[in-house]
Amino acid sequence: RPRYAESWDFEVSGSSFLQFDLNMGCSKAASSSHGVHLEFSTDCGRHWTLITPECVPPAIGCSGYTQRSVYSAPQFLQWRRVTVYLPSAA
Repeated sequence: RPRYAESWDFEVSGSSFLQFDLNMGCSKAASSSHGVHLEFSTDCGRHWTLITPECVPPAIGCSGYTQRSVYSAPQFLQWRRVTVYLPSAA
């Protein structure tokens, strides 16, 4: 069953970033179908966009591989810190 968490609104500048610690499954086996999508909305939650979209060359505008801001449970069976720079569109 999907669950949601939202933060308060805040101003984003060219150097804004988000940092958080994440643990899913508490060291127990977890399915890769479970995960966290890190998204933003600029219209009071009607539409959501991933903070970081996937970028795989040779796609236009991709100079290197960028993983999208979706964190799967098997990657986070132990506590890990995540740091994400926020896009100016956010």
